[in-house]
Amino acid sequence: MRSRSWFKAVLLSTLIIASFISLIVHFMIPSIAHSGISLKGPADGYEEDVTLFAGWNLVNFRVGDGILIYYTDYIMYYWNAPGGPYQLVNPYEIPWSPPYERENIGYWLCINQTKTVSTVYTGPIPRTIYLANGWNLVGFPLTYNTTTPTNIFAPLSYYTDYIIFYFTAPGGPYQIQSPTMPLEDNRGYWVWIDTNKTVTVP
Repeated sequence: MRSRSWFKAVLLSTLIIASFISLIVHFMIPSIAHSGISLKGPADGYEEDVTLFAGWNLVNFRVGDGILIYYTDYIMYYWNAPGGPYQLVNPYEIPWSPPYERENIGYWLCINQTKTVSTVYTGPIPRTIYLANGWNLVGFPLTYNTTTPTNIFAPLSYYTDYIIFYFTAPGGPYQIQSPTMPLEDNRGYWVWIDTNKTVTVP
């Protein structure tokens, strides 16, 4: 098992990367490549199996498992928008039995092994995501082929009014979400936006 010092070292490197996203945005090339999260099941289904890779994963669900030990085997953080800081997820608030509920919040999940878990969405339809002016770490827990940034953020202009990043697990790098490609319902996203806005996934 890896120690707390390992988690702290990896967390520090991730926080440094996140802090410099706004400085490198103009030098990044838009990409539609998939992240390290591997889906097993229909993309539009309510329940999916998700493979978490050893290291950092950016997701939109909290993981609990009686076999794994929080702080020793894995750890989770969320972001207080818009200016931070990161907050540690309280392990006593995590649902311990899969499938795990997908949320409109994004989470950094660091795990010391590769593991497949089940996720489900049982919440309201449509789903509302609240964004504050600045950086937001969010999720879109129910998506369709039409759930593209261009559609759900209209009439805002991509690259000018807002921009969306995702993380390719386990070691990066960040990728810019294509404005015309569908968002994925198990992924966490960094969204920078220049105004407070509520978006709805129909």
